[in-house]
Amino acid sequence: MDKCDILIVMFFFKGRDAEIIIPLKYYLENIFHLNVKVCSVFDPYMIDIYNPGIVLMENTIGSEFHVAFGKYAFKKGYPIVSLVSEGYLTEQNVQTDLWGCNLKHEIYFNKWFLWTPGLKRMALKYFPDLKKKVDLDISGAIGFDRYQIYDFADQRKFLKKYHKEKYKKVIGYAGWVFCSYFNPKEYEKLISEFGQKYFSYFKNDKETVSNILRQIIKSNKDTLFIFKLHPSEMEDNMDISRSWAQEFDNVLVFQAEEPVADIINVCDIWMVYDSTTCTEAWLLGKPTIVIMPSPNIKFRSDCYKGSAIARNLHQLSDLIDNYKEKERVEGFYEKKKYRKKIIRALVYREDGLNFKRTAEKIHQFLMISSKRRDTSLLSFKICYLIQHLSLVLLSRLIWLPFLNKSTILKWYNEQPDFINLEKKYTPYIRKFLKTS
Repeated sequence: MDKCDILIVMFFFKGRDAEIIIPLKYYLENIFHLNVKVCSVFDPYMIDIYNPGIVLMENTIGSEFHVAFGKYAFKKGYPIVSLVSEGYLTEQNVQTDLWGCNLKHEIYFNKWFLWTPGLKRMALKYFPDLKKKVDLDISGAIGFDRYQIYDFADQRKFLKKYHKEKYKKVIGYAGWVFCSYFNPKEYEKLISEFGQKYFSYFKNDKETVSNILRQIIKSNKDTLFIFKLHPSEMEDNMDISRSWAQEFDNVLVFQAEEPVADIINVCDIWMVYDSTTCTEAWLLGKPTIVIMPSPNIKFRSDCYKGSAIARNLHQLSDLIDNYKEKERVEGFYEKKKYRKKIIRALVYREDGLNFKRTAEKIHQFLMISSKRRDTSLLSFKICYLIQHLSLVLLSRLIWLPFLNKSTILKWYNEQPDFINLEKKYTPYIRKFLKTS
């Protein structure tokens, strides 16, 4: 297979990561006329197939698969550029969340894009050696560019698609990654970051939030509730249950089936336990409610500062009832100045051109980068070749009962979805670039 200029490595082929990559890929291909390929993070052998000039990863710390892929490519001598999928960190969590699943804080990438100058300053404050080990740069929050570029789903058309036209009010909720905090691998990280007391908060909050949501569904049968699972959330220890969609007629549950921006746009109110999707809701003009049962704010993003707060079922019910009566969420509109400050700190630049500036920097990095060959990884190459062949074969047999429950095969098989999203968004990107 022909060599490519850039190999983009992705975990999810739809949703948040795809929204980041699509405008970047368009600009690299159509403005700089580069040969850009996309592959799955579960398939490191694609490095050997494509032999790229550089590797561009949507992030290098999101999972053990990101770490394995990054290390393999880096040790083989391929220059690596890393983006950040979730780049809104605070002084309270930057020391752990900056590294994610890269628990040893290893540098296996050459250029690392962070969202904002503030995050770069925090990273260097706690990890001053980064200045010598990696080229830290600023990308802005590329995923937020789409709010300047695209049109989003119409509420009535969306409800018709799912046969829910009878509902006149729609409330959404973004799931939080409770499951990751009950994973044995994450337990020590949680304790070291927040302490034993905060672990009990997480545990209690999960049950409380889940119960509040169930009661709200039951007491508002005239309202449609759309629940958006976090991309990384698994079945156990969730604040949302997939079964609610079968149990209640006024519930829809999505994970990656619909873009989060479309889901937010069709909602009248957006609720979270803690999620930067609050900022996306603000950019779409939607009021937000943060459900905060415990005083556990140490770990939280600042999004609660710009939202209405509900600490229990009664308060949440009052907020929803008031909205139905007056179309106003009490405690939200008064915090406008905080929202502006948070958006500026999160997105960095709000002109929708973060992807353009970042693509130009990636192109510049490609022009000055050179590979070195390392042939000492033959055993890993054979292992990844077997893994590659297994993925290709098993993905074609996913209809078999013992394979169709594999989440890795499911995610691997979503690559055509990325192509469809590209086709959908390309006209918007082309038009936006002509007018900006």
